[in-house]
Amino acid sequence: MKAFEITATLLASLAWPIVVLIVVFVFREPLRRLGNQDASRRPLRRAKVGPVEVEWDSLDQARTEAAAETTADTVTTPSVSRSLGDLLPLAESHPTAAVMVAAQRLEQALAKALVSHGIKPLRYTLAHMIGDALEHDLITASTAKVMHSLRQLRNHVAHALAPDSVGVTPARATDYVNTVGSMVDLLTLPS
Repeated sequence: MKAFEITATLLASLAWPIVVLIVVFVFREPLRRLGNQDASRRPLRRAKVGPVEVEWDSLDQARTEAAAETTADTVTTPSVSRSLGDLLPLAESHPTAAVMVAAQRLEQALAKALVSHGIKPLRYTLAHMIGDALEHDLITASTAKVMHSLRQLRNHVAHALAPDSVGVTPARATDYVNTVGSMVDLLTLPS
């Protein structure tokens, strides 16, 4: 009986180190690549976690397509937005926070635009509100694509294990804030 208790205690105390070793063994290649990266390399441009893949470049592509579809008098290119100019200093000092706050303002502007057109979103998630706005012709398909890219980037930033792993530089945060500002301006301009 005493030998059984000693064996059980020994196995219980070794369980977590064994699990850690197994996890390290299974993920040895991604961990090795992560460890071999240095700060001098260019920032991360693409990340994939499970089925979700996010690219900073997809935002540029979606914005370019939206600009090609719209007329010259529509705001689609990044500029200092009247509604988000206050986030530019935050983008320089705390880029991740700027992305999160800008995304929240996009969500608020989209909800307000839907309600002002008599549309009560069934679900107040950004993805659903974008779909509702597109369905009711408040935004174009290319604008919806830009908004979905912004949403995906926000989600990736929000759920990153380490802020540096997402590649949010002050320049990228400023671009994100300006793009969100363009989308907010687009939603608040008179039709």
